Amino acid sequence: MMDALARERDVRGPYGISRFIQDVTGHEVSGQSVSKYMCGEQSPKQAFIDSFSQAFGLNPQERCELAWTYAYGSRPRDRGVLLEARTPSRSHPAPE
Repeated sequence: MMDALARERDVRGPYGISRFIQDVTGHEVSGQSVSKYMCGEQSPKQAFIDSFSQAFGLNPQERCELAWTYAYGSRPRDRGVLLEARTPSRSHPAPE
């Protein structure tokens, strides 16, 4: 998913992503680390996800999808569900 988001913004490959993030945010991350995140060998820390989101100007939906991907190991099936506001059902009262 990181690769797709970066490519949409004309940045290619783990080393390109690494340089772009450092140039925009000052967050230092090696191209090797980004490669491991992209291949699923390691999970990125919150600071990297924040820097990636900031550097690439992710919108709220993209941020949710990225978080979902790293939390659950796959992209969400129904992309619109992540940001929908849910209202309590009248048949199921809210817990007190």
